[in-house]
Amino acid sequence: TAYHPLLQHLSNRALREAIYRQHTNRGIGNNDQTWKIAKEVCALRSEKARILGYTNWANYVNSEQTAASISHINDFLLPMAESIMPALQTQIRLFKYLLHEDGYAGDLKPWDFPYYLTKYKEQKYELDFTALRDYFSFENVLKHGVFFTLQQLYGISFIKREGIPTCHEDVLAYEVVKEGISLGFLYLDCFARNGKREGAWHTAVHTPYLHNGNKAATLVGTNFAKGPTGSPILLEPADVETLFHEMGHAMHALLTEATFVSTAGTNVPRDIVEFPSMLHQYFAFTPQVLQNYARHHKTGEILPQNLQKALIGSMQENKLFHTYGYITSMLLDLEFHQMGAIPKGCDPHMLAKKILSKYNLDLKALVPPYNFGHFPHLFKGYAGLCYGYLWAEVFAADLFEHISQTHGALSKEAGTLIRRFLAIGNNVPFTTFYEQQLGRMPDVSALLRLRTAVS
Repeated sequence: TAYHPLLQHLSNRALREAIYRQHTNRGIGNNDQTWKIAKEVCALRSEKARILGYTNWANYVNSEQTAASISHINDFLLPMAESIMPALQTQIRLFKYLLHEDGYAGDLKPWDFPYYLTKYKEQKYELDFTALRDYFSFENVLKHGVFFTLQQLYGISFIKREGIPTCHEDVLAYEVVKEGISLGFLYLDCFARNGKREGAWHTAVHTPYLHNGNKAATLVGTNFAKGPTGSPILLEPADVETLFHEMGHAMHALLTEATFVSTAGTNVPRDIVEFPSMLHQYFAFTPQVLQNYARHHKTGEILPQNLQKALIGSMQENKLFHTYGYITSMLLDLEFHQMGAIPKGCDPHMLAKKILSKYNLDLKALVPPYNFGHFPHLFKGYAGLCYGYLWAEVFAADLFEHISQTHGALSKEAGTLIRRFLAIGNNVPFTTFYEQQLGRMPDVSALLRLRTAVS
Protein backbone atom coordinates (compact mmCIF):
# COMPACT_ATOMS: atom_id res chain seq x y z
CA THR A 1 0.00 0.00 0.00
CA ALA A 2 0.99 3.65 -0.28
CA TYR A 3 1.30 4.09 3.50
CA HIS A 4 4.74 2.53 3.96
CA PRO A 5 6.55 4.40 1.15
CA LEU A 6 5.13 7.68 2.49
CA LEU A 7 6.55 7.10 5.96
CA GLN A 8 9.86 6.02 4.46
CA HIS A 9 10.38 9.05 2.22
CA LEU A 10 8.42 12.07 3.53
CA SER A 11 10.76 14.59 5.15
CA ASN A 12 7.83 16.58 6.62
CA ARG A 13 7.55 15.19 10.16
CA ALA A 14 4.14 16.67 10.90
CA LEU A 15 2.73 15.14 7.72
CA ARG A 16 4.27 11.76 8.61
CA GLU A 17 2.60 11.92 12.01
CA ALA A 18 -0.78 12.84 10.50
CA ILE A 19 -0.59 9.92 8.04
CA TYR A 20 0.55 7.55 10.80
CA ARG A 21 -2.34 8.52 13.10
CA GLN A 22 -4.92 8.21 10.33
CA HIS A 23 -3.54 4.77 9.49
CA THR A 24 -3.25 3.39 13.02
CA ASN A 25 -6.62 4.69 14.21
CA ARG A 26 -8.57 2.90 11.51
CA GLY A 27 -11.40 0.82 12.90
CA ILE A 28 -11.48 2.36 16.40
CA GLY A 29 -13.06 5.79 15.87
CA ASN A 30 -16.31 6.82 17.48
CA ASN A 31 -18.30 6.00 14.35
CA ASP A 32 -16.49 2.76 13.52
CA GLN A 33 -17.83 -0.61 14.62
CA THR A 34 -14.71 -2.70 13.97
CA TRP A 35 -13.38 -2.73 17.54
CA LYS A 36 -16.86 -3.44 18.88
CA ILE A 37 -17.17 -6.38 16.49
CA ALA A 38 -13.68 -7.61 17.41
CA LYS A 39 -14.69 -7.78 21.08
CA GLU A 40 -17.86 -9.68 20.19
CA VAL A 41 -15.87 -12.11 18.05
CA CYS A 42 -13.41 -12.65 20.92
CA ALA A 43 -16.22 -13.50 23.34
CA LEU A 44 -17.97 -15.85 20.91
CA ARG A 45 -14.76 -17.69 20.04
CA SER A 46 -13.95 -18.08 23.72
CA GLU A 47 -17.42 -19.52 24.34
CA LYS A 48 -17.08 -21.95 21.42
CA ALA A 49 -13.70 -23.15 22.71
CA ARG A 50 -15.12 -23.79 26.19
CA ILE A 51 -18.07 -25.75 24.72
CA LEU A 52 -15.57 -27.93 22.88
CA GLY A 53 -13.57 -28.54 26.06
CA TYR A 54 -10.72 -26.04 25.67
CA THR A 55 -9.74 -23.25 28.04
CA ASN A 56 -9.64 -20.62 25.29
CA TRP A 57 -9.70 -20.12 21.52
CA ALA A 58 -5.90 -20.11 21.13
CA ASN A 59 -5.58 -23.54 22.76
CA TYR A 60 -8.44 -24.85 20.63
CA VAL A 61 -7.09 -23.77 17.23
CA ASN A 62 -3.54 -24.81 18.07
CA SER A 63 -4.50 -28.31 19.14
CA GLU A 64 -4.21 -29.59 15.57
CA GLN A 65 -1.26 -27.45 14.44
CA THR A 66 2.35 -28.54 14.12
CA ALA A 67 3.44 -26.36 17.07
CA ALA A 68 0.79 -28.12 19.21
CA SER A 69 0.70 -25.83 22.28
CA ILE A 70 0.86 -22.21 23.45
CA SER A 71 3.80 -22.99 25.75
CA HIS A 72 5.75 -24.43 22.81
CA ILE A 73 4.99 -21.30 20.76
CA ASN A 74 6.15 -19.01 23.57
CA ASP A 75 9.32 -21.08 24.02
CA PHE A 76 10.09 -20.27 20.37
CA LEU A 77 8.89 -16.64 20.14
CA LEU A 78 10.13 -15.12 23.39
CA PRO A 79 13.84 -16.03 23.08
CA MET A 80 13.75 -14.64 19.54
CA ALA A 81 12.25 -11.40 20.83
CA GLU A 82 14.92 -11.19 23.51
CA SER A 83 17.70 -11.82 20.99
CA ILE A 84 16.77 -8.90 18.70
CA MET A 85 16.20 -6.24 21.35
CA PRO A 86 19.84 -5.12 21.92
CA ALA A 87 20.40 -4.50 18.19
CA LEU A 88 17.00 -2.84 17.87
CA GLN A 89 17.72 -0.51 20.81
CA THR A 90 21.01 0.41 19.12
CA GLN A 91 19.12 1.35 15.96
CA ILE A 92 16.68 3.45 17.98
CA ARG A 93 19.50 5.40 19.66
CA LEU A 94 21.16 6.01 16.29
CA PHE A 95 17.95 7.21 14.63
CA LYS A 96 17.19 9.46 17.60
CA TYR A 97 20.56 11.11 16.99
CA LEU A 98 19.63 11.65 13.33
CA LEU A 99 16.28 13.11 14.45
CA HIS A 100 18.08 15.62 16.67
CA GLU A 101 20.47 16.45 13.81
CA ASP A 102 17.39 17.47 11.82
CA GLY A 103 16.48 19.95 14.56
CA TYR A 104 13.81 17.99 16.43
CA ALA A 105 13.97 17.48 20.20
CA GLY A 106 12.59 14.59 22.21
CA ASP A 107 12.18 10.90 21.53
CA LEU A 108 12.04 9.02 18.26
CA LYS A 109 8.40 8.21 17.41
CA PRO A 110 6.80 5.44 15.34
CA TRP A 111 6.26 7.83 12.42
CA ASP A 112 9.99 8.66 12.51
CA PHE A 113 11.49 5.18 12.53
CA PRO A 114 10.80 4.19 8.87
CA TYR A 115 12.03 7.57 7.62
CA TYR A 116 15.30 7.49 9.53
CA LEU A 117 15.83 3.82 8.75
CA THR A 118 15.66 4.73 5.05
CA LYS A 119 17.87 7.79 5.54
CA TYR A 120 20.43 5.77 7.50
CA LYS A 121 20.56 3.07 4.81
CA GLU A 122 21.00 5.66 2.07
CA GLN A 123 23.92 7.21 3.94
CA LYS A 124 25.58 3.98 5.08
CA TYR A 125 25.27 2.16 1.77
CA GLU A 126 25.33 5.23 -0.49
CA LEU A 127 22.05 4.18 -2.05
CA ASP A 128 19.42 6.37 -3.66
CA PHE A 129 16.31 4.24 -3.20
CA THR A 130 14.28 6.33 -5.63
CA ALA A 131 16.87 5.82 -8.38
CA LEU A 132 17.22 2.17 -7.39
CA ARG A 133 13.64 1.52 -8.48
CA ASP A 134 14.74 2.03 -12.09
CA TYR A 135 16.35 -1.41 -11.84
CA PHE A 136 13.19 -3.11 -10.61
CA SER A 137 10.63 -2.94 -13.37
CA PHE A 138 7.69 -5.25 -12.78
CA GLU A 139 8.19 -6.98 -16.12
CA ASN A 140 11.85 -7.81 -15.42
CA VAL A 141 11.19 -8.91 -11.84
CA LEU A 142 8.39 -11.21 -12.98
CA LYS A 143 9.98 -12.73 -16.09
CA HIS A 144 13.68 -12.68 -15.25
CA GLY A 145 13.35 -12.95 -11.48
CA VAL A 146 10.35 -15.00 -10.38
CA PHE A 147 9.81 -17.07 -13.52
CA PHE A 148 13.56 -17.57 -13.96
CA THR A 149 13.89 -18.90 -10.41
CA LEU A 150 10.96 -21.29 -10.78
CA GLN A 151 12.20 -22.52 -14.16
CA GLN A 152 15.62 -23.24 -12.65
CA LEU A 153 14.20 -25.05 -9.63
CA TYR A 154 11.29 -27.00 -11.11
CA GLY A 155 11.78 -27.01 -14.88
CA ILE A 156 8.43 -25.29 -15.44
CA SER A 157 7.48 -22.65 -18.02
CA PHE A 158 4.90 -19.86 -17.94
CA ILE A 159 3.01 -19.28 -21.18
CA LYS A 160 0.95 -16.09 -21.33
CA ARG A 161 -2.61 -16.76 -22.47
CA GLU A 162 -4.67 -13.99 -24.05
CA GLY A 163 -8.43 -14.08 -24.25
CA ILE A 164 -9.00 -15.97 -20.98
CA PRO A 165 -11.79 -14.31 -18.97
CA THR A 166 -10.51 -12.44 -15.91
CA CYS A 167 -12.06 -10.24 -13.25
CA HIS A 168 -10.25 -7.11 -14.51
CA GLU A 169 -8.29 -6.03 -17.56
CA ASP A 170 -5.09 -5.72 -15.47
CA VAL A 171 -5.13 -9.41 -14.54
CA LEU A 172 -2.53 -11.51 -16.38
CA ALA A 173 -3.18 -15.18 -17.15
CA TYR A 174 -0.47 -17.83 -17.60
CA GLU A 175 -0.57 -21.52 -18.27
CA VAL A 176 2.05 -23.39 -16.25
CA VAL A 177 3.70 -26.18 -18.23
CA LYS A 178 6.35 -28.82 -17.51
CA GLU A 179 7.77 -30.94 -20.32
CA GLY A 180 4.78 -30.14 -22.51
CA ILE A 181 2.22 -31.11 -19.86
CA SER A 182 -0.09 -28.46 -18.43
CA LEU A 183 -0.04 -28.22 -14.63
CA GLY A 184 -2.69 -25.52 -14.40
CA PHE A 185 -3.24 -21.78 -14.62
CA LEU A 186 -1.79 -18.82 -12.77
CA TYR A 187 -3.59 -15.48 -12.55
CA LEU A 188 -1.67 -12.36 -11.49
CA ASP A 189 -3.73 -9.45 -10.16
CA CYS A 190 -0.82 -7.23 -9.20
CA PHE A 191 -1.83 -3.58 -9.48
CA ALA A 192 -3.70 -1.30 -7.09
CA ARG A 193 -7.12 0.04 -8.06
CA ASN A 194 -10.11 1.57 -6.33
CA GLY A 195 -12.20 -0.93 -4.42
CA LYS A 196 -9.55 -3.64 -4.33
CA ARG A 197 -8.61 -5.14 -0.98
CA GLU A 198 -5.27 -3.97 0.44
CA GLY A 199 -2.11 -5.99 0.94
CA ALA A 200 -0.98 -9.12 -0.88
CA TRP A 201 -2.43 -12.62 -0.94
CA HIS A 202 -2.78 -15.93 -2.71
CA THR A 203 -6.07 -17.62 -3.52
CA ALA A 204 -6.45 -21.20 -4.72
CA VAL A 205 -9.17 -20.66 -7.32
CA HIS A 206 -9.38 -24.39 -8.01
CA THR A 207 -7.51 -27.17 -6.20
CA PRO A 208 -7.08 -30.23 -8.41
CA TYR A 209 -8.62 -33.63 -7.72
CA LEU A 210 -5.96 -35.72 -9.40
CA HIS A 211 -8.12 -38.82 -10.00
CA ASN A 212 -10.12 -37.08 -12.72
CA GLY A 213 -7.26 -35.06 -14.23
CA ASN A 214 -8.41 -31.64 -13.02
CA LYS A 215 -5.84 -28.86 -13.19
CA ALA A 216 -5.03 -26.28 -10.56
CA ALA A 217 -6.00 -22.64 -11.00
CA THR A 218 -4.49 -20.15 -8.60
CA LEU A 219 -4.35 -16.36 -8.17
CA VAL A 220 -1.72 -14.04 -6.71
CA GLY A 221 -2.91 -10.58 -5.67
CA THR A 222 -0.75 -7.57 -4.80
CA ASN A 223 -1.17 -3.79 -4.83
CA PHE A 224 1.79 -2.42 -6.75
CA ALA A 225 1.35 1.18 -7.83
CA LYS A 226 1.06 1.84 -11.55
CA GLY A 227 2.70 4.95 -12.92
CA PRO A 228 1.34 7.26 -15.62
CA THR A 229 0.02 5.58 -18.75
CA GLY A 230 2.86 4.30 -20.89
CA SER A 231 5.50 4.46 -18.14
CA PRO A 232 7.08 1.31 -16.71
CA ILE A 233 5.83 -0.09 -13.41
CA LEU A 234 8.73 0.21 -10.98
CA LEU A 235 8.87 -1.72 -7.72
CA GLU A 236 10.40 -1.16 -4.32
CA PRO A 237 12.75 -3.90 -3.05
CA ALA A 238 10.05 -4.88 -0.53
CA ASP A 239 7.60 -5.33 -3.44
CA VAL A 240 10.04 -7.75 -5.04
CA GLU A 241 10.09 -9.85 -1.87
CA THR A 242 6.30 -9.75 -1.76
CA LEU A 243 5.99 -11.11 -5.30
CA PHE A 244 8.41 -13.97 -4.59
CA HIS A 245 6.56 -14.68 -1.33
CA GLU A 246 3.11 -14.96 -2.89
CA MET A 247 4.45 -17.02 -5.78
CA GLY A 248 5.67 -19.51 -3.19
CA HIS A 249 2.03 -20.05 -2.23
CA ALA A 250 1.15 -20.41 -5.90
CA MET A 251 3.79 -23.12 -6.32
CA HIS A 252 2.34 -24.95 -3.32
CA ALA A 253 -1.02 -25.02 -5.11
CA LEU A 254 0.29 -25.81 -8.61
CA LEU A 255 2.85 -28.48 -7.77
CA THR A 256 0.76 -30.57 -5.39
CA GLU A 257 0.69 -34.32 -5.92
CA ALA A 258 -1.82 -35.06 -3.15
CA THR A 259 -4.80 -37.00 -4.45
CA PHE A 260 -7.63 -35.38 -2.53
CA VAL A 261 -8.60 -31.72 -2.47
CA SER A 262 -8.87 -31.67 1.33
CA THR A 263 -5.16 -32.47 1.73
CA ALA A 264 -3.75 -30.94 -1.49
CA GLY A 265 -1.71 -27.79 -2.03
CA THR A 266 -2.22 -25.16 0.64
CA ASN A 267 -4.71 -27.30 2.58
CA VAL A 268 -2.18 -27.93 5.34
CA PRO A 269 -2.02 -26.83 9.01
CA ARG A 270 -2.23 -23.06 9.14
CA ASP A 271 1.00 -22.69 11.09
CA ILE A 272 3.00 -24.30 8.28
CA VAL A 273 1.18 -22.92 5.21
CA GLU A 274 3.69 -20.04 5.05
CA PHE A 275 6.63 -22.43 4.67
CA PRO A 276 6.68 -22.34 0.83
CA SER A 277 6.14 -18.57 0.66
CA MET A 278 8.88 -17.77 3.17
CA LEU A 279 11.24 -20.20 1.42
CA HIS A 280 10.68 -18.67 -2.04
CA GLN A 281 11.04 -15.16 -0.62
CA TYR A 282 14.67 -15.94 0.20
CA PHE A 283 15.46 -16.33 -3.50
CA ALA A 284 14.54 -12.70 -4.31
CA PHE A 285 17.94 -11.28 -3.44
CA THR A 286 20.26 -14.22 -3.92
CA PRO A 287 23.07 -12.95 -6.18
CA GLN A 288 22.36 -15.30 -9.11
CA VAL A 289 18.72 -14.26 -9.21
CA LEU A 290 19.25 -10.57 -8.49
CA GLN A 291 21.72 -10.03 -11.32
CA ASN A 292 19.34 -11.76 -13.73
CA TYR A 293 16.43 -9.33 -13.23
CA ALA A 294 17.89 -6.13 -11.72
CA ARG A 295 18.38 -4.27 -15.01
CA HIS A 296 17.76 -0.61 -15.73
CA HIS A 297 14.43 -0.32 -17.52
CA LYS A 298 15.85 2.16 -20.07
CA THR A 299 19.42 1.02 -20.71
CA GLY A 300 19.27 -2.67 -19.78
CA GLU A 301 22.35 -2.14 -17.58
CA ILE A 302 22.70 -4.75 -14.82
CA LEU A 303 22.67 -3.29 -11.32
CA PRO A 304 26.41 -2.80 -10.57
CA GLN A 305 27.99 -5.31 -8.19
CA ASN A 306 28.75 -2.69 -5.54
CA LEU A 307 25.09 -1.62 -5.54
CA GLN A 308 23.92 -5.23 -5.40
CA LYS A 309 26.00 -5.77 -2.26
CA ALA A 310 24.83 -2.47 -0.80
CA LEU A 311 21.19 -3.36 -1.50
CA ILE A 312 21.49 -6.76 0.17
CA GLY A 313 23.16 -5.13 3.18
CA SER A 314 20.44 -2.50 3.39
CA MET A 315 17.74 -5.17 3.20
CA GLN A 316 19.31 -6.83 6.23
CA GLU A 317 18.94 -3.54 8.14
CA ASN A 318 15.16 -3.77 7.58
CA LYS A 319 14.86 -7.16 9.17
CA LEU A 320 15.14 -6.14 12.82
CA PHE A 321 12.26 -3.71 12.25
CA HIS A 322 10.17 -6.32 10.45
CA THR A 323 10.98 -9.08 12.94
CA TYR A 324 9.84 -6.84 15.79
CA GLY A 325 6.62 -6.22 13.87
CA TYR A 326 6.10 -9.93 13.31
CA ILE A 327 6.72 -10.95 16.93
CA THR A 328 4.60 -8.21 18.48
CA SER A 329 1.69 -8.87 16.12
CA MET A 330 1.87 -12.59 16.92
CA LEU A 331 1.85 -11.96 20.66
CA LEU A 332 -1.12 -9.59 20.35
CA ASP A 333 -2.97 -12.26 18.41
CA LEU A 334 -2.15 -15.03 20.91
CA GLU A 335 -3.04 -12.93 23.95
CA PHE A 336 -6.27 -11.67 22.37
CA HIS A 337 -7.38 -15.25 21.74
CA GLN A 338 -6.55 -16.37 25.27
CA MET A 339 -8.90 -13.76 26.69
CA GLY A 340 -12.54 -14.35 27.48
CA ALA A 341 -14.76 -11.28 27.43
CA ILE A 342 -12.86 -8.03 26.88
CA PRO A 343 -13.83 -5.49 29.58
CA LYS A 344 -16.35 -2.85 28.56
CA GLY A 345 -14.67 0.43 27.69
CA CYS A 346 -11.31 -1.23 27.09
CA ASP A 347 -9.16 0.96 24.83
CA PRO A 348 -7.49 -1.09 22.07
CA HIS A 349 -4.28 0.96 22.18
CA MET A 350 -3.98 0.49 25.94
CA LEU A 351 -4.70 -3.23 25.61
CA ALA A 352 -1.88 -3.58 23.09
CA LYS A 353 0.44 -1.55 25.32
CA LYS A 354 -0.40 -3.77 28.32
CA ILE A 355 0.33 -6.96 26.36
CA LEU A 356 3.63 -5.68 24.97
CA SER A 357 4.71 -4.43 28.42
CA LYS A 358 4.14 -7.95 29.76
CA TYR A 359 6.88 -9.15 27.38
CA ASN A 360 9.14 -6.05 27.71
CA LEU A 361 8.41 -5.15 24.09
CA ASP A 362 6.63 -1.81 24.56
CA LEU A 363 8.74 0.79 22.75
CA LYS A 364 8.11 4.50 22.19
CA ALA A 365 9.78 4.39 18.78
CA LEU A 366 8.00 1.32 17.42
CA VAL A 367 4.55 -0.18 17.45
CA PRO A 368 3.17 -3.37 15.88
CA PRO A 369 2.05 -2.93 12.26
CA TYR A 370 -1.55 -3.65 13.28
CA ASN A 371 -3.78 -2.75 16.18
CA PHE A 372 -7.03 -4.38 17.20
CA GLY A 373 -9.12 -2.06 15.06
CA HIS A 374 -7.44 -3.04 11.79
CA PHE A 375 -5.85 -6.43 12.28
CA PRO A 376 -7.34 -8.51 9.45
CA HIS A 377 -5.75 -11.74 10.65
CA LEU A 378 -7.87 -11.55 13.82
CA PHE A 379 -10.98 -12.10 11.72
CA LYS A 380 -9.93 -14.70 9.19
CA GLY A 381 -8.01 -17.97 9.02
CA TYR A 382 -5.03 -16.88 11.13
CA ALA A 383 -6.99 -16.06 14.30
CA GLY A 384 -4.78 -17.38 17.10
CA LEU A 385 -2.29 -18.65 14.53
CA CYS A 386 -0.33 -15.59 13.38
CA TYR A 387 2.79 -17.05 14.97
CA GLY A 388 2.76 -19.45 12.01
CA TYR A 389 4.60 -16.91 9.83
CA LEU A 390 7.75 -17.18 11.95
CA TRP A 391 7.18 -20.81 12.94
CA ALA A 392 7.05 -21.78 9.26
CA GLU A 393 10.06 -19.58 8.56
CA VAL A 394 12.15 -21.59 11.02
CA PHE A 395 11.77 -24.54 8.64
CA ALA A 396 12.14 -22.37 5.52
CA ALA A 397 15.35 -20.71 6.73
CA ASP A 398 16.85 -24.01 7.78
CA LEU A 399 16.05 -25.64 4.44
CA PHE A 400 17.30 -22.63 2.43
CA GLU A 401 20.57 -22.60 4.35
CA HIS A 402 20.88 -26.37 3.80
CA ILE A 403 20.41 -26.24 0.03
CA SER A 404 22.66 -23.17 -0.29
CA GLN A 405 25.50 -24.91 1.54
CA THR A 406 25.12 -28.29 -0.15
CA HIS A 407 23.86 -28.26 -3.75
CA GLY A 408 23.45 -24.51 -4.38
CA ALA A 409 20.23 -22.58 -3.97
CA LEU A 410 19.18 -22.77 -7.65
CA SER A 411 20.39 -26.29 -8.38
CA LYS A 412 18.18 -29.08 -9.72
CA GLU A 413 18.90 -31.01 -6.53
CA ALA A 414 17.55 -28.09 -4.50
CA GLY A 415 14.43 -27.93 -6.68
CA THR A 416 13.84 -31.66 -6.32
CA LEU A 417 14.05 -31.45 -2.53
CA ILE A 418 11.80 -28.40 -2.30
CA ARG A 419 9.25 -29.96 -4.63
CA ARG A 420 8.90 -32.96 -2.31
CA PHE A 421 7.68 -30.58 0.37
CA LEU A 422 5.31 -28.83 -2.05
CA ALA A 423 3.94 -32.13 -3.34
CA ILE A 424 2.92 -33.91 -0.13
CA GLY A 425 0.14 -31.58 0.98
CA ASN A 426 -1.24 -32.75 4.32
CA ASN A 427 -0.79 -36.46 3.63
CA VAL A 428 2.13 -36.74 6.08
CA PRO A 429 2.69 -34.74 9.31
CA PHE A 430 4.99 -31.92 8.23
CA THR A 431 7.48 -32.17 11.08
CA THR A 432 7.78 -35.92 10.55
CA PHE A 433 8.39 -35.41 6.83
CA TYR A 434 10.96 -32.68 7.47
CA GLU A 435 12.92 -34.92 9.80
CA GLN A 436 12.76 -37.76 7.26
CA GLN A 437 14.12 -35.58 4.47
CA LEU A 438 16.93 -33.83 6.35
CA GLY A 439 17.61 -36.39 9.07
CA ARG A 440 16.96 -33.82 11.80
CA MET A 441 14.60 -31.11 12.98
CA PRO A 442 15.37 -27.49 11.97
CA ASP A 443 17.87 -25.28 13.74
CA VAL A 444 16.29 -21.96 14.76
CA SER A 445 19.69 -20.23 14.52
CA ALA A 446 19.40 -20.39 10.70
CA LEU A 447 16.38 -18.06 10.92
CA LEU A 448 18.23 -15.70 13.24
CA ARG A 449 21.15 -15.54 10.82
CA LEU A 450 18.96 -14.88 7.77
CA ARG A 451 16.45 -12.56 9.42
CA THR A 452 18.36 -10.65 12.07
CA ALA A 453 22.07 -11.42 11.62
CA VAL A 454 22.00 -12.76 15.22
CA SER A 455 23.35 -16.25 15.93
